[in-house]
Amino acid sequence: MKVKQFSIESYRIDLLRSIITCDNNETRVEPKMLQVLLLLAENQGEVVTHQEIMEKVWPNVQVVPNALQRCITQLRKALGDDGKTQRVITTQARVGYSLAAKVHWHSSNDAPAQPESSTIKLNDHAKASAPEPKNQPYKSKLIALSLVVVLLIIAAFSRQSAKPLPTVKYTKVKVQTQSDQHESHPIYSNDGQYIVFNRHIGLCTGNLWAKHIVTGKEIKLTQDVGIYGKHSFNTDGSQLVFAALDNCQAQKPLNNKMCWNIATIDFSNSLTAPQQPQHRYECQSQQLETPKALTNSQYAFLQWDENRYSLMHYDDRNKITKTLFSHHAKHIYYFDYDPVNQRFAVISRENNQDTLDLLALDGSLIMSNEIQRLPSMSRYQRFEANFILGQDYLLTSSHSGPNLLALNGELTPLEIPESHISHLYKHGTTDKLLAIRGMFDFDIAEISLNESVVKPQMGFNLQGLPYASFARTTSAEGSPRYQPNGNHIAFKSNRSGSDQLWLWRETQATQLTFEENNRAVNQFSWSPNGKQLAYVLNDQVALVDLNGKITKLAADKPIFSVLAWHSDNKLLVTADSHNTRSVYIYDLNTEQLNDLKLTQVKKAWLEQDRLIYVTEQNKVWQAQWGKIDSTKKLLPKVFGKSALAKNGYIYHVNPFTRILFKYNIETKQQSELIKLKERAWWIADIKAEKLLISQTIAVKKDVIELSR
Repeated sequence: MKVKQFSIESYRIDLLRSIITCDNNETRVEPKMLQVLLLLAENQGEVVTHQEIMEKVWPNVQVVPNALQRCITQLRKALGDDGKTQRVITTQARVGYSLAAKVHWHSSNDAPAQPESSTIKLNDHAKASAPEPKNQPYKSKLIALSLVVVLLIIAAFSRQSAKPLPTVKYTKVKVQTQSDQHESHPIYSNDGQYIVFNRHIGLCTGNLWAKHIVTGKEIKLTQDVGIYGKHSFNTDGSQLVFAALDNCQAQKPLNNKMCWNIATIDFSNSLTAPQQPQHRYECQSQQLETPKALTNSQYAFLQWDENRYSLMHYDDRNKITKTLFSHHAKHIYYFDYDPVNQRFAVISRENNQDTLDLLALDGSLIMSNEIQRLPSMSRYQRFEANFILGQDYLLTSSHSGPNLLALNGELTPLEIPESHISHLYKHGTTDKLLAIRGMFDFDIAEISLNESVVKPQMGFNLQGLPYASFARTTSAEGSPRYQPNGNHIAFKSNRSGSDQLWLWRETQATQLTFEENNRAVNQFSWSPNGKQLAYVLNDQVALVDLNGKITKLAADKPIFSVLAWHSDNKLLVTADSHNTRSVYIYDLNTEQLNDLKLTQVKKAWLEQDRLIYVTEQNKVWQAQWGKIDSTKKLLPKVFGKSALAKNGYIYHVNPFTRILFKYNIETKQQSELIKLKERAWWIADIKAEKLLISQTIAVKKDVIELSR
């Protein structure tokens, strides 16, 4: 039996809901703080040392003493106490803390035993406090049974009262931008009068813009076209802060990752005339992301080093950079800064588990909680969560929709009126949300390698397509694959509302799968006989035949992608292993995985006894099957960004010239085939002299405002 509530003076502490109640006023408190209070309550009147508190509340985590001091300060505030009077919690200098006030346990008249987490177990002392009379065994058992029933009722009531946050519904949509370009990352200005967003001109370039909410006037903020990352305001709203490059070719990518700079513009001046961004921190050699302004010309940002991100601090006054937070096992991928409470939220992944770490301004750990995925979420779902000003919640969006993320790791869904909505942002003083609505328009084309000139498709709403598309829609469609030993073409499309597999057969597109998936379809592969397709459905391998019948297979790891159908009974798949994505052989008969110890692979093909694969850095490698480690070698003359291997050749495209090359795996000779068109050089499959490609038709995304 576990105790969920206790009282200190007139304050009732609800451990399950992380709430302190007094006179019908509820104060939400971080769960770790209540664990500290619980530990003090269990030892009421006795000193609990700093070391004991840290070992029991923050096991296996380095927490500096001032983080504990802040915890005690906030607990005192929530309990009507302070450091001067110390009526409730007293400080024992250089030793620890003790609880001076009396404690009342709601599930028992006696103090409970040590908890394992945020709940308390009744201990044996409670039994010893009421010794059983030797001559009344039946009566004592009846009393004990009655006590158990009472406690069960209390516990049930506690569970019932500890309801999750109610789902917030947004029902109204107001379109804020309607340009021909692609907008992203909308935020409100600090005073709520402007919406600031990035308006992209090309695939990677654009400008920062603002729109006055009342007048509707749009204002260009940056003078020159450039690459601008996600932006935010400093504390007083006078400056916009973002990562920036001058243009797509401004710097050569380091390890194929752009090297960004911290840039700022004066917001007030830019409303009068476009401004040239001022570089505050020049990136030296590592990738830099998502800078946030602190106070007094100081900035925090993520920086890539030694195959992982660290949270960094830069002081523009003395030009000193230091590490605020890093971890040998956790892979950090996002962070946000809360200027009201001066704290960071850092989100990382370790062994397929995402964690929310709350940090103080100096980088010390305040609390750490695992993010509790909803049942509908993929194990590979990531969370880019941003603070809601003045609240103990963050706002995040995922493949399954937007959610509120509590500091204890709990997720509460938000209901929105439409799908295909992303980049949600909420200002602290309004119930409205900003978001991006729209879709990418990708199409599929089949072209002949013998045609020197290919005329674009013409007609109403068709002019401007690089190549004539088959199965033309305004949805996102791609990854076409020819059927082995047949005439069908399989492809993925979201024209029906979500990513599904489709077949093009006899000039007709037919939807093959209808299953709800917890993430987008990444890759798929035909079986060698052309009778089935393998793909990932809800983190599992699924096989679908040409009639749409699906067979779901199990594995001891969540599967990320299907790379290739190796043989009749074996697939090449990827899955996470010790925080690194690795290639596995998946046996369809035994449903067992065999790790090939090959990491960072995004595409792979088997050509006779050779394995050809492309890494995340777009490098192409070749290895002999069965001796991968000892025989793997880089193919420096082969471009990996758009490539495929088939029938003893590697077909690849130079992304700068868009020339398609044919590389002979055996002789290592290559020849030039054809120059592909702009926005239409993503090759997918080849059959005789026919080439399947994916092409970008349009990227149309607008800023919208959601309200209840």
